[in-house]
Amino acid sequence: MKVIVLSTSKKYDDEEQIVSEMFKQGLQYFHLRKPNFSKSAMMNYLDAIPKKYHNRIVLHSKHSLAKTYNVKGIHLTKKHRQRVLRTWWQIKQIKSNKPNLIITTSFHSLETITGNKNNYNYVFLSPVFDSISKKNYQGKFNDSNLKLVLDNLKTKVIALGGVDITTIKEVQEMGFDGMGFLGGIWKSTNPLAQFINVKKECERRNLSLA
Repeated sequence: MKVIVLSTSKKYDDEEQIVSEMFKQGLQYFHLRKPNFSKSAMMNYLDAIPKKYHNRIVLHSKHSLAKTYNVKGIHLTKKHRQRVLRTWWQIKQIKSNKPNLIITTSFHSLETITGNKNNYNYVFLSPVFDSISKKNYQGKFNDSNLKLVLDNLKTKVIALGGVDITTIKEVQEMGFDGMGFLGGIWKSTNPLAQFINVKKECERRNLSLA
């Protein structure tokens, strides 16, 4: 089961160092989502993380940096998906030199996932539980119906929204292919320690981080 940590949209104190330590502790997937970062700010962030970990990072913006940095992939927001030709061309250019680059996106309903015709390596579905980082953003999926749909999907689906150490068992039972941690990590007093706790809980349940 994939364990994915997503960054906050705003800068967190000593974030690059914390993320680097998470990589050192075994984190395999990190989604870098800084919508207001300039290209140079994004480069500074990446440069502050050891190069050997760049291939675990998925960029949510400034996708052109995937040409010069050995990142794992790029994430398409709804805005990217709406700019069909521009996004298609950019992906084609990047993947011509990096064919193994992964492409991910996010959806907020089962209907959009089942109706999706694009081949994503995995997609986020949210909010599965009441959000930790967003007020009044409540979980909206029926457990039994959700498992039935997930069991019949070819697309790998990652649970997002309200996911924390206490919901790991539930996410597993629902049939998700992975879980995305945002507020469940960054809203804690010690994000690194919280990630290590998540890792230990996954190990206790015989779940791989990858």
